[in-house]
Amino acid sequence: MKQIANLLFEVRILKDIARSGYAFLGSGKESVAEHSFMTAFICFAMARIELDINSEKLVTMALVHDIAEARTGDFNYVEKKYS
Repeated sequence: MKQIANLLFEVRILKDIARSGYAFLGSGKESVAEHSFMTAFICFAMARIELDINSEKLVTMALVHDIAEARTGDFNYVEKKYS
């Protein structure tokens, strides 16, 4: 139970981490949590169109793909290239 609580606390941090790509480009504003939600929703919609897709796996992957950024922060493509 404690591990689940810790995971939920860590995922909640994503709400406070800004996506760095927007700052790098000088336009827009989005948190990592907003990005993850929109990605998951797009996957959900795609699974409704393409019925032979494993929708549970697709949405799960979308929800968890940026969890590490709660610890590392978000890096834009230039930072990723030179880090």
